[in-house]
Amino acid sequence: MRDLQFARNLDWNLLKFFHEIANARSVTKAAQELNRKQPALSLALRRLEGRLGVTLCHRGPTGFELTEEGRILAEACRDFTRAIREIPARLSDVKSEIRGHLRVMQVSNLVAPALDEAIAAFHAKYPAVELIVEVAAWTEVVNSLIQHKIDIGISPSRVKRAELAYLHLFTEIHRPYCGRPHPLFGKAMIEPADLAVESFVLTGADEGDELTQFRLEHGLGRNIAGMSDHLEVIWHRGPRASRILRSPR
Repeated sequence: MRDLQFARNLDWNLLKFFHEIANARSVTKAAQELNRKQPALSLALRRLEGRLGVTLCHRGPTGFELTEEGRILAEACRDFTRAIREIPARLSDVKSEIRGHLRVMQVSNLVAPALDEAIAAFHAKYPAVELIVEVAAWTEVVNSLIQHKIDIGISPSRVKRAELAYLHLFTEIHRPYCGRPHPLFGKAMIEPADLAVESFVLTGADEGDELTQFRLEHGLGRNIAGMSDHLEVIWHRGPRASRILRSPR
């Protein structure tokens, strides 16, 4: 407890001044190195000796000489200085050795070259960080962010929540698709309402509000053949029906 109190009350500048005095083996030379006046350093030396209760050096006609206590303190000051000089390098090492997990949640079937480039750049800079990617509907992405279950969410957004920070990545275009067996495959449709009689596989909770509004306006999806939040499932296992999917612009 006494040692802790001593460390808290000690003026660490006194150790810095003593370190320079011990290295220069002269108060006058140390004052010149520090661009300070010699009396100020002499006063600092006396203050440190008074705080420690020992004599650290002898000065006289025979020159400058450290006492045994002075040599012990000088060695300790060299260790302090070496540790302080290593701080920038050690902090740099910590940056390059960042470890942990980065949890990302995104909507399914997301195609974004900018995102791929960002992930590659992040991995190159922080190779020890494990990237965990989950796929979910856009509403779950937003809720997970608000509940701090994930670090980054990638999904459509109709309104901005005040508690979240947003970055626009790209704009998606929603189009109806069908497989080769479908009678309309390869045919051009002029009016969306022409598809109102067709059966659709919908994206469920992954469908954004604007797309829902568009569908209802033109009567699309009144005949539902299937539904899935994951677009990959719709692509590969959907029944013989039209599907409203998204693609990057």
